[in-house]
Amino acid sequence: MLQFGSLKKVIMDILKNHTTGLYLLLGLISLVFALRWICSPTQEKNELAAAMPTPTDIIVTENSITGSATVSQNSAPATVVVQSSARSSDDLIEDDQSVLEDEIIICIAYTEHFRPTTYRCHGQRLIGYGQSRIDGVLVTDSMTITEREAQKEVRKLLRYNIIPKVKNLVNRDMTRGEIIACCLLAYNMGTGGFQNSAFLKAINNGESPEECIKHLKGKGGVGKRRWVDAAIFMGAFNAYDLLNLTAGGCYNFSNSFLYKNGIVDLSESTVEEFLTSELNQKGSKLMGII
Repeated sequence: MLQFGSLKKVIMDILKNHTTGLYLLLGLISLVFALRWICSPTQEKNELAAAMPTPTDIIVTENSITGSATVSQNSAPATVVVQSSARSSDDLIEDDQSVLEDEIIICIAYTEHFRPTTYRCHGQRLIGYGQSRIDGVLVTDSMTITEREAQKEVRKLLRYNIIPKVKNLVNRDMTRGEIIACCLLAYNMGTGGFQNSAFLKAINNGESPEECIKHLKGKGGVGKRRWVDAAIFMGAFNAYDLLNLTAGGCYNFSNSFLYKNGIVDLSESTVEEFLTSELNQKGSKLMGII
């Protein structure tokens, strides 16, 4: 076997011949590594192979809201990995908390319709987006609020109260639309009302989405809100579709249009008419996140 001292002497002799020697040296080094590979145990081969650079995968992330895809790539592609939107509720909430909050706020702004001064609903003083408290203080008759201030308060309520409670109350994984719809219900009904709802019970009992939305109904304006909740839950449209509509436009429709045999009608024709009807185009357009 070639000893280190002998190898050193060979290398020094080769280098004396400059360029030719350099090529020969490189060839000798390659030969040494090849021999090492051949003679190495299997475990060492695996470690060497693991350390070798490999092509980076292309990651295609589907946006469950817009349907678009984001592609990232660092080197030559080897495989294509599609990340499904069927992820755990915890992942969906934690990965993009502020974006999720934005989408819920858009839906709330559509169904609530912003009001800068105090108004009364069923004897309760409300302001902004149907809020009964601002910064923890009960709304008074003399209060005023801007859209920015109202959205800030809604975001705080979502982040520290509604979203965590919805996450704890629902015992199965949900799509993005399902999470948003549950948060809309909890915002409107209160987390206590949502906790005791037949809708949540149906979700946790493992009923199909089609069966779950049968529990979303009501009279008058409540029924119209529940239709929107159901449409978001089922993915008939998303929060960004509402940005093209008039704030509170859903209240211009009749319940007979939105329901069929007492159950929300989410047929393609009904949803299309809802999104394009003049009833949803009259008045000021919905404000986005500010």
